[in-house]
Amino acid sequence: DGVGSKSISSEDITTAYSYVEAKIEVLTATRASYVKLLEGATTQNNILQYQKMIDEIDIELMTINNEKKLYDNKLDYSQVTIQFYSNPKIEKENKFFENYGKFLLGFIEGFGGFILYSLPFAIVFGGIFASIFFPIKASKNKKNKQQ
Repeated sequence: DGVGSKSISSEDITTAYSYVEAKIEVLTATRASYVKLLEGATTQNNILQYQKMIDEIDIELMTINNEKKLYDNKLDYSQVTIQFYSNPKIEKENKFFENYGKFLLGFIEGFGGFILYSLPFAIVFGGIFASIFFPIKASKNKKNKQQ
């Protein structure tokens, strides 16, 4: 058999991975800025505001780092899918009689099997039909002879 067609696919995560790394860098730098602001904060309102921003950044950093771990796993075990589709064999023209002979033998075998499996049913239904039909025909013949 020859290969009719093939398909090779994989997932390119280069752009997504670069985006995640850049976002981690930006969030880390932003967090460091808020930590400096928090260290220099003098009012309770500023302290709460900076701490809230640091907490939000920490949550986002955790999410992004988990996403990066998933990408790292994909890099370690990247999946490549390869699919081959084969063409069915095309018989040559000079094998016509050989193929026809096989077809004919298969047909005769199938038909013979059908007859063998149907024979018990034919005998039973034939017996029922005969037990009903022949007595009715005989009674009609008797009536016709009497007239």
